[in-house]
Amino acid sequence: MPGGVLSSTAKAAQSVKLSPTLKQLLASQNPDPHEGPTAFALTQALTATLYDAKERIQVAAARSSRDVVGPDHEGILRTCLTIMTATFLTKNVPSTMGPLYRFATTVRPEAESLSLAEPVSLKLRAERTAVMREAGLKCTVLVGIPRTINTLGALREVTEDDVKAELDKSLGGRPYFTWPEQASEEELQKRGGDLFDMIYTPHTSKLLEKLGKSHPDFPGFIVQHAYGGSLSNRTLPDSSPLISRTLVSALAIACLRSQGRVGPQLTSHVFGLLKSAKEGEARAVHERWLSSEAGAEWVIQAVDRLCEVVASSPPTITKL
Repeated sequence: MPGGVLSSTAKAAQSVKLSPTLKQLLASQNPDPHEGPTAFALTQALTATLYDAKERIQVAAARSSRDVVGPDHEGILRTCLTIMTATFLTKNVPSTMGPLYRFATTVRPEAESLSLAEPVSLKLRAERTAVMREAGLKCTVLVGIPRTINTLGALREVTEDDVKAELDKSLGGRPYFTWPEQASEEELQKRGGDLFDMIYTPHTSKLLEKLGKSHPDFPGFIVQHAYGGSLSNRTLPDSSPLISRTLVSALAIACLRSQGRVGPQLTSHVFGLLKSAKEGEARAVHERWLSSEAGAEWVIQAVDRLCEVVASSPPTITKL
C-alpha cells in the first residue's frame, strides 16, 4: 500500500462487520479456551510429575550395570516439560503457560526438595523455554494449528524480556518461519520417510497404501510435511535436537492420550516409543528408560494425572 493509501479491496474488507446475531452465535458454544487450574494446583502437579520421573529413573539406573554415570537431571526435566506442554496444548489451556514457564525457569531438578524461589541462569531459562516452544510446534500436526497458536502465543506473552532476547538472538536475526524454505523437498521427504519408517516398521508400506486409498495426496502430505517438516528434526551443525527421536514419540503419546478417542494412533506411537530403544543410538539413562515399557507406562499415567488437574478447574463461560 504505497503512501499508506488503502486499496479498494482493503477498504471493502475493512467495511465488513459482524451482525449481532452472528456475534451471539459465535459466543454461544463457549469458544474461549479453558480457564485452567490455579497456579498452586498446577505447580503441585508439575512438581509431582518431575519428582516421580526422577525417582523412577534413579531406581532403574541403580539396577542397570550399564549406568556408571548418574541420571541427567536436566534431561529428565526437559522430558517432563515436553510432555507437560503437549498435554496442556492439546487440552487447550493456554493459561497454564504462565505457571509452567515459572516452574521451568526456577526449578532445580538436581535438588532433593522443591525450590522455586530464584530463576536459574539466563542460558538455562532460554534453553528450557526453547524446548517448550519446540514441543508446541511439533504438536501442530497432531492437534491442530489453532490450539498451537493459542498456547505458543501465551508462552511468548509470559516469557521474560531477557529470555525473549536470547531466543530471538539464537535465530541469527532470521524469522523462524523461513527455515523450511531452506530444506529441499527431497530432504523433507527423506527425513519424514526415515522417521515414519522408524515408527511404523514393519507396516510402513501397508499403512502408506491404506492412507493413499483415503486420498491420493495423503501419504505424501503426511510423510513430507507432517513427519518431514514438523515431527522430524533438522540436522544442525554442532547441535543436538531439542526434541530427540525418543521424545518425539513421547510427545505424540501425550497429545493423543489427552486428545482421547484416537486409540489406533495412540497405540502406534506407543510402539514407536518402544521401537526407539532398538535403534542403536547412544542415549542418556533417562532416554533408555523412557523407551522401555516402564517409561511408556509412566508417560500415559503422567498425562492422565495432568488431564485430571485440568478437568478439576472451573468451566469457562463466555459472556454474550
